[in-house]
Amino acid sequence: MKSSKSTETNTTTEISHRAKEDSGAHLSRRWRRRWSFEIERERERERERENFEIAINVLDVDELTRVLGESVIGSQPKRVRVMQLRNVAKDAVRGGSSTRDLEELVK
Repeated sequence: MKSSKSTETNTTTEISHRAKEDSGAHLSRRWRRRWSFEIERERERERERENFEIAINVLDVDELTRVLGESVIGSQPKRVRVMQLRNVAKDAVRGGSSTRDLEELVK
């Protein structure tokens, strides 16, 4: 005759194992859903790139990081040059026909 204590322990162990199996199955289903979601999202991105003729694919994160880092570090001289060009462009259009037309319209 088995004691009720050992029967109780076996039942608890079985329940515990079933719970772990169910949890694993749940995680597996969740992982498959997540994986299929990621695949579908990548397919959608590809369709958008084709539709809008966007050709930006970041394949090498290290290369992207390097390029962005260089652009930030060396940005001060570029910024000065951009400001100079901006002022030249403003001076070129100041007093032009578009400006005169706009001023005439406002009067």
